[in-house]
Amino acid sequence: MGQSVAVMLFTANALLGWALVVQALRLGSRHGAGVFVAMGATLALLTTVMLVQAQVTNHDAVVALVRVQLALRTVMPALWLIALIRWAAPPFIHRAHMVIIAIPALAFATAALVTPVGGPMLEAVTRSPDSTWALDITLGPWVHYVSLPVGFLMLGTALAVIALTPLQGRGIGRGAMVGWFSATALVLVTSVVQAVGWSPLPGYSATGVVIGVMVVVLHVTLATTPAFARRERAFRAAFEAMHEPALVVAADGTILEANPSASELLGEGEALSGSNLTALAPQLEKARRAAGGSTVGHPLQGDMTGFEVSITGARMSVGTSPASVLVLHDRRRERAREAHLMERSNRDPLTDALNRRGFEDALGQALERRGGSAVGLIYIDLDGFKAINDTLGHAAGDAVLVEVAGRLQSVVRAGDSVARLGGDEFAMVLVDTTPAGLAAVAERATMVVARPIDTVSGPATVASSFGVAAAPGDGTTVDALVRAADERMYRRKDAKSDRPVRATMSGIALEPPSPS
Repeated sequence: MGQSVAVMLFTANALLGWALVVQALRLGSRHGAGVFVAMGATLALLTTVMLVQAQVTNHDAVVALVRVQLALRTVMPALWLIALIRWAAPPFIHRAHMVIIAIPALAFATAALVTPVGGPMLEAVTRSPDSTWALDITLGPWVHYVSLPVGFLMLGTALAVIALTPLQGRGIGRGAMVGWFSATALVLVTSVVQAVGWSPLPGYSATGVVIGVMVVVLHVTLATTPAFARRERAFRAAFEAMHEPALVVAADGTILEANPSASELLGEGEALSGSNLTALAPQLEKARRAAGGSTVGHPLQGDMTGFEVSITGARMSVGTSPASVLVLHDRRRERAREAHLMERSNRDPLTDALNRRGFEDALGQALERRGGSAVGLIYIDLDGFKAINDTLGHAAGDAVLVEVAGRLQSVVRAGDSVARLGGDEFAMVLVDTTPAGLAAVAERATMVVARPIDTVSGPATVASSFGVAAAPGDGTTVDALVRAADERMYRRKDAKSDRPVRATMSGIALEPPSPS
């Protein structure tokens, strides 16, 4: 290879390497920017040194540049491995181990820079007899027997990290990573075989050609990474915005991704990625394995009673590894919401008392659960309510209904119920009562309703007529009690009297009219 061709090759490699660094810096750290920068920078520096060396004639300067080349080749595997560990965060290598990785690389790089020619790192540097610029470099025993084996060991460790660490969602495919680090090994191998006197590309700088190919491969991979990153960002935004806990789990049970809801539920706010599902939630892992790749819903018990997990795993893969998506549905929340909706459907929207449907449910349940105790029913109809609507307006009428419901609620116990059946009709259900207790509540209800009520249009006063019934004396069904109470209410309303209430064993009766 002529000097001009070599200069062109090294210049192209250096420019491509520095351009790679600039492009990589635009990526987020999640997508391997550190790995790209480390690889691009070391390759660019190496080819820049080779470019300068190809044009320098001073022997001392050439030797100094050879030392720098040797130092760069020595630290390159360690630097790339450290960048990979920082990015992939493999569970079997701690970041503290990076110090152990860096020490031998720095030691050999320092030795390459300071030991004299003829020493353990560099035995000789001479011009090739058939070239004005190419060099014959003889490496020392430390390089052959220690430095290069350590470099290959680091590259092997890097390949192990790639093979054994979940890289899904990292923005770079596992195949691309293997290719890059294999190319790195090729750079080292080429350097070794050239150093022992054999060139795989006679007449050319094999190292320069291999570096050029590697930089081009890095550029091609980097060009596809932003599109992948955009798709991943869209997925991540949707994934993390989910209100329900969601996990992406590898085939071996390793959690690849977890949204904030899942971290809060399973990890008390800690990051779950890289953890094992069996250790965190054995029920989930058992359900995932039982699904066998199909899409199923699975109820959970024990600590997660009330949750149901949906598992989607049919032919799904993340990166190149099969994976399952687990979405936890908090059925407790759904049941609470359903109960709330059911409660609201049983309530009168104006007064918040039970409506007719809620009243019938409450009375039916009271009758089912009464055992040997009595259940009382009071029917109340407001007298003169139509006149309030006609004279004071509907707003005043609504205020009267709301106040009456509140006053009726104030005279019953916590287990009893008040309902607005429609219009100006109300009902009260009393559980575990007695005839005397039922009569007392009816009297108190009559008195509290009769008190004046303030409205926006002025004070209003209503009277009431009531009818009472009790189980078992008046029947043991909802229809029987309603019929008895309704009949007595209208009989009392028609009588237009203030006769006192008298308790009887069968329920409530009206005293006969006093003789005139």
